[in-house]
Amino acid sequence: MAELDRPMAPRDQQKSKRAAPRKPASPEAGLTAAVERLEGEMRALVAERDRLAGELDAAKARITELQDAQTAAVNRIDWVVDSLKSMLEGNR
Repeated sequence: MAELDRPMAPRDQQKSKRAAPRKPASPEAGLTAAVERLEGEMRALVAERDRLAGELDAAKARITELQDAQTAAVNRIDWVVDSLKSMLEGNR
């Protein structure tokens, strides 16, 4: 109860002024900002899509090169095997 016996702190005699209420932003301003944000996101997505499409085209070209190299290597191996078989059959 000792706490209740203490006098209250002196109150500031000057009343604090409340800030004037802000005017709500116009719906058009909010809509414009949202449209600009979405357009920026869309531009970023389009740029990423284009970059990824370029990477995909490069990867497809590389796959084709590797498949061609593999086919050429298999053909050479087949030719060598056939040549060796012919030589072995000729020596009999």
